[in-house]
Amino acid sequence: MPFLQRFVILLILLAASLTANARKGVYIVEMLVFEQPDAYDEPGQLEAVAAGYQVAGSLALGVPGVTPLPTKEGKFGPVIHILRHKGARILAHLRWRHDFSSLMSMNWLRLANPYLDGVVRLRRGRFIHIDTDLQITGSEQPVREHGRLRRGELLYVDHPRAGILIRAEHIDIPKPQSPPSVPVTTREQSATSPRPATDNPPEQGEPASEIPRALPDPT
Repeated sequence: MPFLQRFVILLILLAASLTANARKGVYIVEMLVFEQPDAYDEPGQLEAVAAGYQVAGSLALGVPGVTPLPTKEGKFGPVIHILRHKGARILAHLRWRHDFSSLMSMNWLRLANPYLDGVVRLRRGRFIHIDTDLQITGSEQPVREHGRLRRGELLYVDHPRAGILIRAEHIDIPKPQSPPSVPVTTREQSATSPRPATDNPPEQGEPASEIPRALPDPT
């Protein structure tokens, strides 16, 4: 089976059970950047990337709203195996927790390693938008791409030099539960007299007027 056909089938299987519109909240994002197996570019000096961008921080180190996660728990393992088997070079594999309630999480984030250097940005609207401005080491052709994806959708951004694979899955954060209410004893309940130990009421004494007088002694 041709490489491209096998690759497309694998992407469909990974995204088959995940569909919905993007919404605010917390997402688990996984991104893979790889060099195309048949890519060719003249060697050149690595240029400065994103000189005019205001970078919030490093994607690998995290910023407010962005928390790096282990890649071994991700779902791109089969894709990486196929790409390497076909001669592609993996440039970056990242996985992180993205909280869109933090405004800084939607700023540009730095992505740098020995293979590439540049910035990535995720913005939330009706969809999740991704912007990249990446420079592969030894290449003069920047990877400036834009894409949008729904929650749980698998997005493939194609470029003559590199390919970008990204997915974002929404996670539900449980709301803290309030402690159970304790019934409060009312003043009327506390003032109630205790019940007697027996159901038989105490005997009442006869009135003094009803007690017969003693008869005089007979003489």
